[in-house]
Amino acid sequence: MKSDSKSAIPNPGTAEPSPSLKIDVMQVSLVSYVCGLVGLVPVFGLPFALAAAIMGRLARGKSPGWSNPADRYARAASWIGPAGFLVSGVFVLLLSGIGSGLDVGGGGGGG
Repeated sequence: MKSDSKSAIPNPGTAEPSPSLKIDVMQVSLVSYVCGLVGLVPVFGLPFALAAAIMGRLARGKSPGWSNPADRYARAASWIGPAGFLVSGVFVLLLSGIGSGLDVGGGGGGG
């Protein structure tokens, strides 16, 4: 008998993930992107920015052996999430600067 070079049993290291796992990873990629966009809203978006950063990293980590069509969204979310923290920090600093500037001048009215 001639031995066939192609085995019927796939190599466990290169096995294709199940379709449901692929769908879940793509869905997490898209949700993380949307959370990242909402995370850009100052102060209100802080929890969304955190969720985007975490979910973007998780989605990218679960698809190392196959091509995730939504990988660009996960990659963008892992950058947009921390940018949301930066936007909120700048917003808070600007508000505190404006608030402290209102106290200068004695607080007196006209007159």
